[in-house]
Amino acid sequence: PATWDAKEAEIMGYLNPKLGEQALTFANRPGKVYNVVYVGQLKFAEEGPGYRKFTLPFKYYIGKALASSQSTLEGSGTAVNSGNEACPCLVEIVGPVTNPTVTIGGVEMTYTGTITASDTLRIDTEKYSCTFNGVNALANYNLKFPQLGVGANYVIAASGGTTRVKWFNRWI
Repeated sequence: PATWDAKEAEIMGYLNPKLGEQALTFANRPGKVYNVVYVGQLKFAEEGPGYRKFTLPFKYYIGKALASSQSTLEGSGTAVNSGNEACPCLVEIVGPVTNPTVTIGGVEMTYTGTITASDTLRIDTEKYSCTFNGVNALANYNLKFPQLGVGANYVIAASGGTTRVKWFNRWI
């Protein structure tokens, strides 16, 4: 912008508290995303020709940091939560498979029904939901919602079709 006032207005547009929780990533921690809320006022600490140094007051919205990229495991294997806190996951099963069971860390998630090659079953352990082609399917699900513990978590995929487990590592 042509003036400092215009630049301040642009910055404040991004920081509107009415926007609620927003993602913040620091250059020295590019793999982590902090969920913050802007609080207080923009304060100028120093001003000189061609620059202004200022403070932006933030508060953690959730006392956790998430990985900036999602991790994925396809099929059976080890899902490694590289954070320091247990994290929820999203399990996607695409058929064909009948009555699939997926085990994460010894907890069996079982769905009763047939999934064809054009169907998708999604189990979200953060939202405690199970959907079949986008429709609530909790009535056919055993209501188990395991989280990935810190470190290695052994996953046994469904006996047919394709199973994907997706998660964001978390840190306190």
